[in-house]
Amino acid sequence: MRKTIAILPVVSAIYPMITGATAPPTIVMKSRKEASLVFVPASLNAWMKLAANLFMIFLLFLNDLNRFLSKIYEKVIYNEE
Repeated sequence: MRKTIAILPVVSAIYPMITGATAPPTIVMKSRKEASLVFVPASLNAWMKLAANLFMIFLLFLNDLNRFLSKIYEKVIYNEE
């Protein structure tokens, strides 16, 4: 039977030499607003994001409640026997 041997990566004791200047970025990086197909006032857009976040929190709450109630239901069902 053969034994498996772990092979460790070889690390050089000498660091590579980096010479010369590093070039600056050639493209100007700009952040853009989120794309929107329909014009919506900024305040309404913020309210929509808030409503979506609250809806997601509500769905997570329902998921946790479902798990909690299913555990209680299992205890009730299996303890009756």
